[in-house]
Amino acid sequence: MAFVIANRGKGLLAVLAATVAGSYASADILTGKYTVYNDSASTQEYSVTFTRDLTSPMGDCLAGGTISGSLVDLDGTGSFLTAVPGAAIYTALVDGQSVASLLTAPFSLSTDPFMAGSFGPVSFGAPVPSLSVGPVNNNFQIVLRFLLSSGDSASFNSNLVMQPVPAPGALAVAAASGLFTGRRRRRTGAVAASVVGALALGGTATADGPALTINLDVNGVATAIAPTGTATQALGIFQYNGNSSLSADHSLIFSLIGTDVAQAGRALMGGSLIYTNSSTETQLISLILRLPTLSGSMQTVVGGSVAGTFSANGDGGQMALIGDAANTSLWSAAIGANTWNLGTNWPGLQAGPFGSASITPMSFGLPGPSAPGPAIGAESRLNLSFRISAGDTVSFSTSFVAQPIPAPGGLALLFCGVVGLRRRRL
Repeated sequence: MAFVIANRGKGLLAVLAATVAGSYASADILTGKYTVYNDSASTQEYSVTFTRDLTSPMGDCLAGGTISGSLVDLDGTGSFLTAVPGAAIYTALVDGQSVASLLTAPFSLSTDPFMAGSFGPVSFGAPVPSLSVGPVNNNFQIVLRFLLSSGDSASFNSNLVMQPVPAPGALAVAAASGLFTGRRRRRTGAVAASVVGALALGGTATADGPALTINLDVNGVATAIAPTGTATQALGIFQYNGNSSLSADHSLIFSLIGTDVAQAGRALMGGSLIYTNSSTETQLISLILRLPTLSGSMQTVVGGSVAGTFSANGDGGQMALIGDAANTSLWSAAIGANTWNLGTNWPGLQAGPFGSASITPMSFGLPGPSAPGPAIGAESRLNLSFRISAGDTVSFSTSFVAQPIPAPGGLALLFCGVVGLRRRRL
């Protein structure tokens, strides 16, 4: 089991990827999860390959695959994610030969300042798996390749499923066992192998970065994660990347940023996170990001956004709010006692076997930020709360920003600074 990450541009990058492969009923599944933050001053090209090496040939197979993901702007200049000209964001290979492509050029997704967006799900071989690809002898792979704008973050959920074709004499036995009945199954085998790694280039660790923390609350039991901040090429912005396999039942990978308000001039946190419920039960999850800030007297304007995707295993699955939809929300942010919510009355999502569904982008006070806010307090918080079925994965791209309002004499200076932040599009 392996993955390979390449940055074809000249800038800096921070990425985290995880490869998981395992047997589900008689199918063999490769899952590629990937988050990235482009810490550079220019658009970068990325390529990541997830590989499932076989110990013995599988024979003739049916294949299918899915990809979905999300994008968020983290520098106030808008964001874009595009396919490389002449290529596809997702390519499935069998023994080194391409068998399917998804999100081919000229696919593109863009967002306004600090806003999040989602793409997909798109698939091939639906219902997965149903595309005949012939014999699979050595390996099968997922290749993700894309362009990402400067200062922004994206997440990807992808899979590739291989189902051996039964010999003719075995069809009756397979039908009797429920292989083709569409019946829901629980996971029948343990994960065969997993490989996790991180690449963080550009910037050096510094004790001056704010101590951003992540609390992962599972059914009311919280675990604190304290990633190390690393300076980026942008003044006052620090990146936080990591993989937290808290147990065999829960994993979280993330590429996040947080600001030092004294240097950056605003409180900003966000990025991309991917949570997987590897247990056999539905779980109630809260992900709480906390960013220490400097107390100040100036009032603020605030804004926030969230988008994402939900991906199911071979049983299909669902994702919903934790409690009564009228009294809970998918996303919330707070400064002191001031709270803002997105996704109140959110209807939830369902996905069929090996399928995905998108979390529709939501925002407030954006483009901007423009919603009235309080003076920056000692801490900003961002909370994602949801119920997720067994064996399934959710990814988020999100942001929360609080911009102090300058005194009247400083408005012209602020305007010049905002104009100077604009970047060219492709």
